[in-house]
Amino acid sequence: MDLAGIGALASAVVAGLGIPSAIVVGRWQTKAAVRAAQATSEAGQAQANATYRAALDSVRDQARTEHQRWRQSLRRDAWMTFLVAAETARATALRQAAEPSEPHTETAADAMRELGAAFTLVELEGPSDMADLARGVHNEVVQHSACCDAQARYRQVEAILSHVADLGNNNGTVYTRSLREVRENIAALRNSRRPLVHRQRAISEARPAAEQWAQSLRNTGLLTETQAELLASDPTGERLAEAEAEQQIAQERLASARTAFVEAARVHLEHDGQLPAAPA
Repeated sequence: MDLAGIGALASAVVAGLGIPSAIVVGRWQTKAAVRAAQATSEAGQAQANATYRAALDSVRDQARTEHQRWRQSLRRDAWMTFLVAAETARATALRQAAEPSEPHTETAADAMRELGAAFTLVELEGPSDMADLARGVHNEVVQHSACCDAQARYRQVEAILSHVADLGNNNGTVYTRSLREVRENIAALRNSRRPLVHRQRAISEARPAAEQWAQSLRNTGLLTETQAELLASDPTGERLAEAEAEQQIAQERLASARTAFVEAARVHLEHDGQLPAAPA
């Protein structure tokens, strides 16, 4: 075989070997392209998932924040309504105690019902520490109202004496004036700076006279049965003085309970105003 034949044969062999090599290389390249495409797709999917999760978390956080603000708004309104109701009940009880014979458009019982409803709202809205403090305020208002009721009852005795004096009955006028003098004397003794034992002895000595004049006034028939019972309940004026002292103590206790409630409410409003994220 000459050189030209040998060259042609060699070219044919090389060409024959090159075809499978090209196929193999092409397959390798295709596989590499597929793997690259898969990696790109997976990376894109991961990025999309991350974006979706971030958007979902953002929506959840916003919804949680809005819910917290809504709940805090409800609680703030409940607390404010309760404080207003407590003050209304306190002021109404004081007004009726000072003017027991005057008509009032809003009675202490009405105010206490409003307070009870407001307290129930605080119990429902919470939180528990505010509900406990509200219970303390509510109890002090009830005690204060009871003291004012006692004042109103015993203050009616003076109104009864004024009523009898205005009737113009001679015996009634004499008995009323005498009873008032004894009551004023006992009040002066209670407020004097004399030693306690001396005041107690002097008051004890004055009581029989007050009871005697009150009995004489009841025997005139100028009083109704209710008025006679009221006069008998406090002829000396001592129960009225005791009720007034108890009312002052109750008012101080109520003020302290109210201050504790307001301070706790402020702490809650300042802390909750930051709207911390809820625990996972």
